[in-house]
Amino acid sequence: WSAAQLNLPVTFIIINNGRYEALHRFARLFGMQTTVGTLLPGIDFVGLAEAQGCRAARVEKPGELDAALRRAFDAPGPFLLEVIVE
Repeated sequence: WSAAQLNLPVTFIIINNGRYEALHRFARLFGMQTTVGTLLPGIDFVGLAEAQGCRAARVEKPGELDAALRRAFDAPGPFLLEVIVE
């Protein structure tokens, strides 16, 4: 929201695998086999960004990434790029 309100020239890239991977892996270092709250299916980051006035796009196939990155980096103001991975 702040980036959109201030029209900041910043690109946000979200690597979306449907869960909070960093927390999931970190918990395993402490011997936790089950981590509550790390599965995050269905969050629409593009929709959330657009609802706050930020341009956004989603990449679902590797072949789309180069063009999407160019679009994001060339955009005036903030841009959120969500990259779907497995």
